[in-house]
Amino acid sequence: MKTIFTMLAACMVCGSAYAQETAFVKSDVANERSGPGSEYPVQNKVYVGQKLTIYDRQNGFARVTAPQYDPRWISESLLSKTKPDVAKGFTLPGELRRADLANLPDKPETNLDGQDVLALRRFGAHVLDTKQCSGIEYGDESVNQSGQIYVMCSDLKKKYADKAEWIR
Repeated sequence: MKTIFTMLAACMVCGSAYAQETAFVKSDVANERSGPGSEYPVQNKVYVGQKLTIYDRQNGFARVTAPQYDPRWISESLLSKTKPDVAKGFTLPGELRRADLANLPDKPETNLDGQDVLALRRFGAHVLDTKQCSGIEYGDESVNQSGQIYVMCSDLKKKYADKAEWIR
């Protein structure tokens, strides 16, 4: 019995006393930092609409990683209790509403803003129109090559492009 009480007491001390709550990123991009302040180094980036769990709050920053993981903190000013409409006001131009581009995003998403979607679909249309591939499986912004977008062709070959070239 004494052992059970000791274990319960230890769990209460090591566990977070903060009531968890859900929040959403409301800025296009938010930096996750190693501590609760802008002086701490950036560890990761999160994007508009991304759902996070808040485990603690300090100095205007919210901890968004569970206590057993390395801390990641985001400025509370970049978070919202409600999910933002990332596609609000976005209209896809008619020339980019093609059936052969159906596997590419057609509206802003968590990691793609409206300009990214337009650039990706323009590049995808170019790749198809110039017969660089017969079909597109998917496309996205590269995480390994800064400023690059890509489409994955049906033959499983990736075609890369400089995103800036396809933003008009």
